[in-house]
Amino acid sequence: MSAIIAWVLAHTLTVVLAGAVPGAGIGLLAFRYGADAISWLSIHRQDAVMLLLAAIAAGIYAWGAIARHDRDALIAWGNQVCASAGSELAPTKGKRGEACATSVAQLARDRLATAQQSAQVLAQAQTDHNARETADSAQRSTGIAAIAGAATNMEKVNAQVGQDDRVDGAWFAALNRAGGLRAPAR
Repeated sequence: MSAIIAWVLAHTLTVVLAGAVPGAGIGLLAFRYGADAISWLSIHRQDAVMLLLAAIAAGIYAWGAIARHDRDALIAWGNQVCASAGSELAPTKGKRGEACATSVAQLARDRLATAQQSAQVLAQAQTDHNARETADSAQRSTGIAAIAGAATNMEKVNAQVGQDDRVDGAWFAALNRAGGLRAPAR
């Protein structure tokens, strides 16, 4: 490759140096080869072909450099993914990437299984919550009915109190029931 670059530099150096002065490069070509560009190309056909080949070779070299850079970047990314998965991209035994692909696939399966188990646990917790809420609602309804019955009983017993405002044990028992207390043991 360096021989091609040296040849290109040697054959174009006069044109490049003459191009330092504006118009001198074209003037040098016109002075050296005449004004007819076709005759100049026919005289230097081999030089033009070599320049074209050098440009193509430089393009292929640049394309190869880009491909090598992309390959190195992909290998670095693969190494990072495999290291995160707890494996190696290029192990000493086996094909490149097989152990890594297996580790990554196992991690994906574990993640899916974890998500499914989490969904099951969440669904069971929701079912338990709904059952507790239903039981609490039934108990609340029973409690409300008991409070309403105790209040009605208290009003009934309170209506039986005489003009002297003397109350007896039945009145105190109704008051205790209205307050949520148990009846005394007998």
